[in-house]
Amino acid sequence: MQLKIKVPISEWRSPAKGEKVYAQGKTPIGDVTLTRQASANLAVHARADAWEDWKVGNGDTEYLLVRDFGAPGVLSQRLLKRGLAGQFEGEVVKVAVNSSISRKSRYVRFDFPRDRLTFLPYRLGVHLINHHREIIAIRQNGQWEFSGSSPKNVLTVCLFEWGEMDYFLRNPLIRQL
Repeated sequence: MQLKIKVPISEWRSPAKGEKVYAQGKTPIGDVTLTRQASANLAVHARADAWEDWKVGNGDTEYLLVRDFGAPGVLSQRLLKRGLAGQFEGEVVKVAVNSSISRKSRYVRFDFPRDRLTFLPYRLGVHLINHHREIIAIRQNGQWEFSGSSPKNVLTVCLFEWGEMDYFLRNPLIRQL
């Protein structure tokens, strides 16, 4: 799986101004794109923090939409700590993270109505497991390997990578260096 950012890093880290494709990738389910745009939320704090809506998809039929997210970096990390909500094929998805000194307590979790996908640190890589504790995907040396790839699994991995959510899987003492 090859995921690439299509814009300069300064634009990537800045709030989205209009609807635009920021990244794309070749995945087991075909070409996938990340579209970012300013959030439709008109609340004062949403405008002050430049919240965005992210759409990760491989066309018009299958996509993962996360509302009230932020540009990758400090803003998105702060918003992830409070939790996010989104949609996948019309169903609600909740994103929760936990960062701890204890390796066993670190995770990034996507709660779907009938499934749960959790990213966990494992040695020098990352494992994606489902609610049955089965390994769905493994990232080692920056490359993802899937054991059976559904659109939900692949789009979740893309959002995890582009949202830089692996930040929460690293030791908090080391990431402060």
